[in-house]
Amino acid sequence: MRVNASKTHVLWLGSRYNIDKVTVHDVQVLTSTISDVSSARNLGFVMDSLLTTADYVASISRLAYRHMGQIRPIIRSLSGYSANMLVQAFIVYRLD
Repeated sequence: MRVNASKTHVLWLGSRYNIDKVTVHDVQVLTSTISDVSSARNLGFVMDSLLTTADYVASISRLAYRHMGQIRPIIRSLSGYSANMLVQAFIVYRLD
């Protein structure tokens, strides 16, 4: 088994008080050095060290804003019904 150091991170979980007391920032695994991060993505979900969803909500909002920006230029050429269906399909797609 090999560790891909560029894709592997250490995420310390706990209260803000306990996280502030952690002094280890790099962990040696076999021949790789893994650094700690304040938030990490796992299966599409962004989790931070305090187990809040703030980073996840921010990443989803950025993604939705970017996709809505791609829809904006073509929305004027669609009928009201088609534009409505396109936006609804986008929302349902992102929720799945």
